[in-house]
Formats: sequence, C-alpha cells, structure tokens
Amino acid sequence: MRPHKKSGTAELVMGLTIVALLCLLAVFAPVITAHDPYVTDADNWLRSPDEVHIFGTDRLGRDVFSRVLYGARVSLAVGILATFLSVTVGTILGGAAGYLGGIVDRLIMRFTDIVLVFPTLLLILTLVAIFEPALWLVILVIGGTGWPGVARLVRGEIMRLLEADFTASARLLGATHLRILFVHLLPNAFGPILVAATLCVPAAIMTEAGLGYFGLGIQPPVPTWGNMIRDAQLYLRHAWWYATFPGLFIFITVFAFQLTGEGLRKRYNPRAGKRRDARA
Repeated sequence: MRPHKKSGTAELVMGLTIVALLCLLAVFAPVITAHDPYVTDADNWLRSPDEVHIFGTDRLGRDVFSRVLYGARVSLAVGILATFLSVTVGTILGGAAGYLGGIVDRLIMRFTDIVLVFPTLLLILTLVAIFEPALWLVILVIGGTGWPGVARLVRGEIMRLLEADFTASARLLGATHLRILFVHLLPNAFGPILVAATLCVPAAIMTEAGLGYFGLGIQPPVPTWGNMIRDAQLYLRHAWWYATFPGLFIFITVFAFQLTGEGLRKRYNPRAGKRRDARA
C-alpha cells in the first residue's frame, strides 16, 4: 500500500513557492538589479547575455533582466487586482442570484450572459479610444469582464448549500437573511471561490500580456512582459534573449498559479484527485 498523503499538497507547496519567489523578485527589483530599466545605452544595444547583463540588453541598450523584474510588478499587480475585482463582483452578484432566486436570479443571470457574449476586445478598443491606456484602465477592463464565471460558480454553490441542514437550522433559529448568506453560506463556499480566484490570476496576466503585445495595454517605456515581446518580435533571429526571457517569466507565472489552483482544487475536492490518480 502507498502511504497516505493529503491530496494536492505537492502541487500547492510548489505553486505557492514559485509565486512567493516571483513576488519577492518584483518587490525587491530595485535591490536585486543594478541597472535602471529606463536608461538607454547606445553602445550596448542588443548585447547578448553576459556577466554584466545576465539577460542581455534590448534594442535601446536597456538591461532586459531589470525590465523583466519591473515588468513582473505590472503583471502581478494586474493579475491580483483584476482578480480581486472579478471575484468581488462575481461573489456579490452570484450570491444574490443564488440566495434570492426568482426574478432577481433571472435578471442577474441574463446580465451575466450578456457580459459573457459581449466581445471583450471591442470593449477594450472603445475604452482605449476614449481614455489613455493606463494601469487602472487595464485592471478595470480585465476585472470588469472576468466576473461572470465566478458569479455562476457562486450561484451554484449557494443554491446547493441552501438545501443543507445547517441552513435550515439557521432559519429555524431566526437568523436574518444577511446572517445566513454571509455567516453560513458564503464561508462554506469559500473553497471553490478561492480555487476560481487562483485560476483567474493567470488568465488576467495572459490578457494583460496580450494587450501589451498588441499595443493596447500599458505603453512604453513602462516595461511589461507583453510590450517587451512586442518590441522583440523584429529581432528574434539575431537576439533570441530579447523575447525569450519575458516569455519564460509569463510561462513560469501562469504555471505557478495553475499549479496552486490545482493543489487547492484537490484539497477542497479530494474525490477529483483520487479519480485522476485511479485512472493513472
């Protein structure tokens, strides 16, 4: 027999470790790197990685390592803040729909369907045409269009928990609707919400990188992984490092959050992990 191991522990620990390292690199970027990410150097443009510039330099002679670390600040900020906005809006609307039901449920779900089918790119292009692309705009657009999935998840969880014995007991004891919702229902739905939030972060980071690549996100000279790859696309043959390291950090970040989400999913739904292990 194999020794018992709590489901999802390995994925959770590995994912959280990588996420913590990325956050430390982003926070302490000014201490870790000796180069200013905005300073150009015409004598060292497209310099290959060496002991001075470990990730090489870009087309303007700027240190790629420092720009990648400063870009991590933008990507992580967008991912975390946009996810917080999505989860907050989705939890409120999904909780209200699941608990109140009836006409409220139908109205909220129809609004959710409209947001789901509305072309996000069209909304982004409209907002960019009206406002200058900035960090707050990117966060609002990504967070403001990413909540429908969370709302549907929360609605389903609330409707399931309404049939539980502890909900009936709370009603018999005279608990108010707000107490039932915020003290009994939402805390018991915390696990699935946390898993959804963890998986929303990499999606937001990928969206931000895509916006940066197409020139719709935060504009240079502010470094983001997306606009770094966009700048590097003309130099892929002669400067492999230019696009490789920003792309590698995107991959590592998305992988770390996906791994964390998988670990949390197995912890809060161990049957899924057992079924997968049995198939293997």
